[in-house]
Amino acid sequence: VAKHFLLHTFGSLGDLHPFMALGLGLQAKGHKVSIGTSEPYRTRVEKAGLDFIPIRPNFDPNDPTLLAKIMDSKTGTQYVFKDLTLPYLRDTYADLSKSVQEADVLMSSTLTLAAPMVAQKTGIPWISSVLAPVSFFSAYDPSVISTPMSEWISKRGPGLNRWFFNMGKVFTNSWAKPLYAFRQELGLPKGESPFFEAQHSPYLTLALFSKHFAAPQQDWPKNSQATGFLFYDGVEQDLEPELESFLQAGDPPVVFTLGSAAVYSAGGFYLDSIEAVKKLGTRAVLLVGQEGLKTMPRSLPKNVFVAAYAPYSKLFSRASAVVHQGGIGTTAQALRAGKLALIMPFAHDQFDNALRIQGLGVGLRVKKQDYKSQLVALLDQLLSDESIKTKARDLGKKLQAENGLEQAIVAIEQALN
Repeated sequence: VAKHFLLHTFGSLGDLHPFMALGLGLQAKGHKVSIGTSEPYRTRVEKAGLDFIPIRPNFDPNDPTLLAKIMDSKTGTQYVFKDLTLPYLRDTYADLSKSVQEADVLMSSTLTLAAPMVAQKTGIPWISSVLAPVSFFSAYDPSVISTPMSEWISKRGPGLNRWFFNMGKVFTNSWAKPLYAFRQELGLPKGESPFFEAQHSPYLTLALFSKHFAAPQQDWPKNSQATGFLFYDGVEQDLEPELESFLQAGDPPVVFTLGSAAVYSAGGFYLDSIEAVKKLGTRAVLLVGQEGLKTMPRSLPKNVFVAAYAPYSKLFSRASAVVHQGGIGTTAQALRAGKLALIMPFAHDQFDNALRIQGLGVGLRVKKQDYKSQLVALLDQLLSDESIKTKARDLGKKLQAENGLEQAIVAIEQALN
């Protein structure tokens, strides 16, 4: 039976694109789909042929000051919840409550704090999703955040990890006060922590990443299902002719990219990268964003190509390696392309993703403060290590064989039936 799905997400393109992939997949199966998110994404969503519903808050995904705060390694996550989402909780709730009246199913992503309340209040079937393993806070496969202590604890067994995550709940409890107060007004019980257990639907939680990246664990929420990554690259699928010519003119280049958010607080990342490839004599493609084009040197070495953007699905497969920030979308694209990675994490899930890449033996990680001094040596190590190349290629084949989209749709349709 055809249903009307409201897919509600909030955040960067890394949060939006998997939902657009899912929306297009559900639409192809005959369902009606609306994407509910911030107004600035309207054109992107409608251009793809999906229905758009504006849901506050509206933040400018190209505001460098805002993105610098979001990408701060120490305070970024706190800023996202305390300043970007919770102050607008009533607005989000109002918009979402109105929008679900037309829908049969609500599906939400990690940062959508109003979704569980709307589901409890209206009774609409609610499916939650998790884009990166960090959000499961498993004691058996522990998430690592930006602090060195977190990584040390992660290696000390389930008991200590459980204690650490409970401390996290205590620490973030004060953030949740406005949410608990609003729940009380709505006549809902206080419930569990909105940043931990309460973000997961008891009905179905989709883990929208590959089991080869993070295996399902016994303490994941009940009714969790790992599907595989969902890929969407925008409607403009071809590479620019100049970039195509560059790729054809020599060896596969190293691609340097900072995704759609960290690119606005790049610091010296791109200029340091140019210096490193000059020393190594390696060809390189730098994806610097629209703003980044203005700060690039006038004259570039012949072995370096600079572009604002290129679709990862077309570019990464033709690279020798990908140097990136470790956002889950960029990570997934590099893994699927079977390419080695060097990750310089900024914030949020990026530290955890970087650690997993290193653990799988398909890449290395570097601290932001060490990037300039260690880049040449790390790139040299990556590009000459055959065992890393083989592991990356093998993992890429496994991911190419997975159909995350199909698996997600099957899981959704089964749950609804």
